[in-house]
Amino acid sequence: MMISRSIFRLLVLFFVFFVTMTFVTENMLPWQKLELISQNLISTYLPLSSELSALVLYGLLTLSFALVAFAIIGLLLFWGGARWLFLIGYGVLILANWLTKEPLIVSYLANMYTHLSSITGGFIICCVFFTNIRYYFISERKIWS
Repeated sequence: MMISRSIFRLLVLFFVFFVTMTFVTENMLPWQKLELISQNLISTYLPLSSELSALVLYGLLTLSFALVAFAIIGLLLFWGGARWLFLIGYGVLILANWLTKEPLIVSYLANMYTHLSSITGGFIICCVFFTNIRYYFISERKIWS
């Protein structure tokens, strides 16, 4: 499957739009959502845990979110390690969302944007590893060529 660089960049921007709209429609800031997910995971899987494990889990989720944010810039500029950063960070965030016992979605609109961001995120991962786009990350190129 042949995908042009501009189409791929547009896909990444759609992903950013869907994630942003998820937070806007939930009326929640990203770190508030991460704190809510970490509290939910602690109460579900580690009911007798200490504050240290809650802090470690919140730190892991925050690091994953930061990796995805940094990787998005790298994906737009076709940096070599950006696809691996996106895969690791997004994988941890998806796993954390999957492990939460109850849905943390506030509205149907937020639910729609969450699903659209998951679909575009998965498509980005497929593109950077299984299409012609992967060659732009491997070879040395100018930033906006």
